[in-house]
Amino acid sequence: MLGIGDGYQFVMYANPRRDTSLATSINHGCFSMRDFDVERVLTVLTEQGLTARGDRPLGPRMHYVTRRMPDRGGAPGGTPELYFTDPDGILLQLQDESYCGGGGYLGSECLARG
Repeated sequence: MLGIGDGYQFVMYANPRRDTSLATSINHGCFSMRDFDVERVLTVLTEQGLTARGDRPLGPRMHYVTRRMPDRGGAPGGTPELYFTDPDGILLQLQDESYCGGGGYLGSECLARG
């Protein structure tokens, strides 16, 4: 297990293509912050020169938000998950410090998966 700092650590392995014949992999890193506010973070990213992805293919210095819906354990209306890419196009995620990939608006209701 890898850790940075002495706080809560969260690691999730995912298969983004949902193809069960493929191995599970890590395709991005996720960082947490106190007082996560989607609109405030998007404003700061834009001020730093990142652009909204929109319908374009993902490239360097872009940002976007997905909504994880209840059928995937998210909140009613969707749990916002904020992604951005660095200058090299590496995908990063930013969430509230309570985020565990679980339910609730901040993804902080850590659910047992079976």
